[in-house]
Parts: sequence; C-alpha cells; structure tokens
Amino acid sequence: MIVRKVIFLLAIYLLIGGCARYPPYGEMLGDRITFRFTLKGEIEPTYYYFVFVNNTGKSAEGPFPIIYGPPWPINENTCAEGYTHFVRWTMGQFLSFIYDPSSKQDIPSDPPPISSISPDQRTIEFTITRRWLGNPTKISFNIITIDYKPTDPGWKGTRNIDFLDSGPVEISTIESKTYSSQTQTPEPVGDAPPPLDIISWEVEVRLAD
Repeated sequence: MIVRKVIFLLAIYLLIGGCARYPPYGEMLGDRITFRFTLKGEIEPTYYYFVFVNNTGKSAEGPFPIIYGPPWPINENTCAEGYTHFVRWTMGQFLSFIYDPSSKQDIPSDPPPISSISPDQRTIEFTITRRWLGNPTKISFNIITIDYKPTDPGWKGTRNIDFLDSGPVEISTIESKTYSSQTQTPEPVGDAPPPLDIISWEVEVRLAD
C-alpha cells in the first residue's frame, strides 16, 4: 500500500513538474529556444532586461552593448547594436521586437509564448521559437541589463549596465543541447548593482520530436 502511494505521488510530481516547464502546447511550437538568466539581486521593475539575438550566428557581428554617449543613436536602440531580434522585460511585461534595417526601427512582434519570473524575483526565463528567428542554423546572443534607456541623443547622464563578459555567444539551433555560463565563460559577480548583475545564464535548445 505504501509503495503504491509513493509511486502515485511520484507520478503526480513528474506530471506537475513537466507541465510547469513544458506546457501541453509546447510541442506545437516546433523547435524552441529557452533563455534563462539569474541576477545577484531582485529584479527592479523600472529597469530593462534584454536578450538580443543575431540570427546570422556570427558573434563578430554582435549583438554588442552600447555603452558610451552622447550622442546616442537616433531612431535606433540605445542599448545594443548588431542584433536582428530581441526580447525585453520591464514593468512586468515581456515584449518582443524584430529589427527592420531599412527603417532602423524595432518592430513589435508577438511576445514569447512561454515566460516566467522565478519566485525569488531573480531569474528571468522565456521561450522563443526557431521559426520566429527565421529558422537559422545558429545564432549569436547577448544578455544586457540596464537601469536607464536614453531617448534623447543629447542626454548626458550616467547609467549602470551589465552584459555577458564573454561578449556575444554563438550556439547551434539544429541540435537539442543546453549551453550555460558554467560550460562557457563564467560571469563575474559584483561588476554591476545587484538588480543588474548577471551571475549566470543558460540557454536550452529543444528540437521538436
């Protein structure tokens, strides 16, 4: 009787855990890529948390953080360059954008189909599809956190920023695999205020069965 109860509880646990990470409709998304990164301190709702992606997969092309100004770029993103897509979290919302090089504008797109903030308010996680990125065979990405996003090209204030210490990271999108700061370049701790300080990251590529 006790054995049956343990097996039953274990089955329930696995079912709940599996659904929490991969909802039933997850399989309908096709090939997907999950990004998660952890901060030293709790998320500050008014700050900006980005994952920028370049679907050419060439890290030499970016994405790179924009650190210095003025002048700040006009009609371009003032946080990064060399990207084709990005996901942003601020003020409690996940938003997605695709960069249009002809107009130099970020075009709003569908938000990530799966996204969450950890209970301790330190880990940001979301899932995008390879289809949304244009079905590339590899991508390069950078994680950038920042406390202020200038909109005036002449703004002369100061701002705090953090980004991947290794620079843009290249990963394959045609094999199921998990990449992380533990297997790549570890992130330093204490190089930005706690709500911005990226201390670890993980990217999971999961191909459709």
